[in-house]
Amino acid sequence: MATESEAPWRNVGLDRTEQHRLKRYAVLKAASRAFAQRGYFQTSLADIAKEFNLNKATLYHYFNSKEEILFEIHVHAIASITDDESMRGRVGSGREQLIAFIDRYVDMLIDDFGACLVLTDIKPLEKASYDQCVAGRRRIDSLLRTILREGMEDGSIATIDPKTTAAFMFGALNWICHWYHSEGEITPQELKRRAIDFALRAVEPRSQDTPARQP
Repeated sequence: MATESEAPWRNVGLDRTEQHRLKRYAVLKAASRAFAQRGYFQTSLADIAKEFNLNKATLYHYFNSKEEILFEIHVHAIASITDDESMRGRVGSGREQLIAFIDRYVDMLIDDFGACLVLTDIKPLEKASYDQCVAGRRRIDSLLRTILREGMEDGSIATIDPKTTAAFMFGALNWICHWYHSEGEITPQELKRRAIDFALRAVEPRSQDTPARQP
């Protein structure tokens, strides 16, 4: 548990606005871990506040509710993919774009925000926030499907069904949040390398079939 003097926002020279921003971000990080590990309903605002030796009332200076915290966590996670410069300004072949996408997506998954995105349901959110998160998730799905289609068009990816292939890839990649631990034997870089290798093998263009030999 961090003490007030050890808290990440207690940096000399920071103005109040920056300290407020850093404290909000630190709270979001702590809440992400708690929601992913214990569950949203099993985690109270008091549990989150305790992480920083704050009382629950103080936490309301930064967030209006637990639902707002959950919403902002999902917004951060989604934006790390959809707003990333390398994703928005895609260049190269479909295969190269797929490599960049998986590299970025795995980075998101092993971050606190990404783990919360995958492991925590958004049903507790109010409709407007819920709809925004659903739309964000669909943008991520659409981005991968677009990359796969472009790869088919330029010949760097096999002829596949982008919708089904994307679903298989997300299923495999999202499961990382259930088993991967950064302190384990697989480094983040090695994890990304293996994930990329897995995906490329699944969509590797096949050579033209040779005529069957006559018996």
